[in-house]
Amino acid sequence: MELHAKRVRAQLNLFKPVMTSCSLEASRKGQDKLGELMTALHRSEIMTKNHDFQHFQGAWIMPQDQRRDGVVLYLHGGGYTCGSLEYAKGFSSVLAAECGVRVFCAAYRLAPEHRYPAAVEDALEAYQYLLKKGYAGHQILLCGESAGGGLIYALCLKLKELGLPLPCGLIGISPWTDLTGSGKSYEENREVDPSMSPELLQFYAKCYTDDPADPLCSPLFGDLTGFPPSLLFVGGDEVMLDDTRMLHEKLVKSGCRSKLIVAPGRWHAYVLYCLSENMPQDFETINRFMDKVLSPARSLRWMKLDNAAKIYPAAKRRNWNNFFRISATLTEPVDVAVLRSALDVTARRFPSIAVRLRRGMFWYYLEQIPHSPAIQEEKSCPLAHVPFHEVRQCAFRVLVYHNRFAVEFFHALTDGTGALVFVKSLLAEYLSEKYGISVPAEKGVLGRLEEPDEEELEDSFLRYAGNVKASRKEATAWHLTGTPEKDGFKDLVTLMIPAPVLKECAKAHGVTVTELLCAAMMQAMKDKNKERKDALSLLLSALKSKQIDKRADLTEEEENAVIFREIKQAQETIDTTPADRVQTIEEARLRMQVYGEFAPKLMDEDEIRAVVKEVLAELQIEQPTAKDKGRIMKTLMPRVKGKADGGLVNQVLGGFFA
Repeated sequence: MELHAKRVRAQLNLFKPVMTSCSLEASRKGQDKLGELMTALHRSEIMTKNHDFQHFQGAWIMPQDQRRDGVVLYLHGGGYTCGSLEYAKGFSSVLAAECGVRVFCAAYRLAPEHRYPAAVEDALEAYQYLLKKGYAGHQILLCGESAGGGLIYALCLKLKELGLPLPCGLIGISPWTDLTGSGKSYEENREVDPSMSPELLQFYAKCYTDDPADPLCSPLFGDLTGFPPSLLFVGGDEVMLDDTRMLHEKLVKSGCRSKLIVAPGRWHAYVLYCLSENMPQDFETINRFMDKVLSPARSLRWMKLDNAAKIYPAAKRRNWNNFFRISATLTEPVDVAVLRSALDVTARRFPSIAVRLRRGMFWYYLEQIPHSPAIQEEKSCPLAHVPFHEVRQCAFRVLVYHNRFAVEFFHALTDGTGALVFVKSLLAEYLSEKYGISVPAEKGVLGRLEEPDEEELEDSFLRYAGNVKASRKEATAWHLTGTPEKDGFKDLVTLMIPAPVLKECAKAHGVTVTELLCAAMMQAMKDKNKERKDALSLLLSALKSKQIDKRADLTEEEENAVIFREIKQAQETIDTTPADRVQTIEEARLRMQVYGEFAPKLMDEDEIRAVVKEVLAELQIEQPTAKDKGRIMKTLMPRVKGKADGGLVNQVLGGFFA
């Protein structure tokens, strides 16, 4: 929707008498409606996520096409008396969409209910929140209009006073920096300003403070030395014109960089109206300013495929899925909105994964995508076939099913190690945004706000492989047996079986668990019980795999651990299998029944409590405290490992602490 200056000016002239005479409550409602309209115009280009502080609300505004790093802290206008979170989201949405940058807006407390210094305190708290999120001062830009424009300069004065890092730049749109109203333009432009009057501004000032000359209320009177670069917009017809002009002059005299844009014939905060006559030039100026002080807008990069990766797109077939999968299971349902936000951050950290497949003259290549893919609800089997045209839109996908999210990667993107790092970093960002947990960048988790090293984007094979020569003749790969489904795929079922008394049974027969299972499987074969044989065969395979990894015979404890692991994995399979896959569920239940004969019996709560009492008596601890827990667990765990559920052990032990 285009807005033309002539039409908007006529509307403002019509409503000016109403605005100056209406109640504060009516003014607040009208301003909120304006914010909702601006948000609606850019709804398809942005996502929002609210964040609650103790005394006020904030919100993240995230563009679908994020082209630059860093964040903008936006403080809204409204004479310190008007402007809810919905209003703040309005221009924040415009700013995020037009500049391709994340915006955090803070709906600070309003006067007269909350007078000075409430707004300054809330602005400071929002800024410190961004610092705690991992943004450095040079990664934060302040923007505000009208009262919010004055507030960003008051915030900078406060940051100087506290010795905190200053932001990288400030964008003031008709900033209200002089609540005393000393500028000549208050009278000179009284008749031509269609949106504001000196009397209304005096009313707002009295609502906000008893000392309008205080620099934290009127930053024009503060010490501006050392301030970061400023970009200032003001209308040539507004009564507050001199607020901005005098601010610009004082910044320059203080040795600060400042650029002033005076728009002839325009009114207070005209930039917010996105006028068709001014918007292209204004946002070109804003983007150039952000390129210099915050971060340059990124162009999409492209990457060559290595020789191995070229095979995958070239050898595509309908029944050959070139994707692999890594998933994470949480203890509660996945918050899709938070995961969406975390994915945006993580995808920018991994530009070699957030790509699509493109066809070149001779070979395929990878091209960075402008924004992360939509998160899908998982409605079919894992690794369902991906049509090739989807790979050419995005070469990975994120799926959610209840408390599990999974990332499925096109083989040409990365190997299992790289994919695991991506999923770990995504999970770390999710937990950080959901719970405020600070997950350190270690053990396969990358710093999500860091710029990727160029080495992460290169094909390292040729650098490190040396002069490799190999025959193109290959041995036949091992193939899965079984009857394919109608679509050509074969189903793999992982089971988990609940438990009694494997260990005691094996002891009673004087054999190991593995020997007992072999005997049971042979008996099943003799009885021609295929389902029982298949179940035991799966468990034996797991035990054999563990033995190969260890390169030695398994102890009874290790055998039990394998059985418990298989039980856990199988239960997850049953819990997450769609209800319409009846056959799969029934097969799992049948196999669980078979395994029930061999699973060791776990200690109950009373048995665990008895062992805990023995340990406390042995350690001579009458009333354990938190500092004793490490010593207790060191003695307790060897006695219950493989015999009791770890969660139940912690629960029982917790009952002994004061």
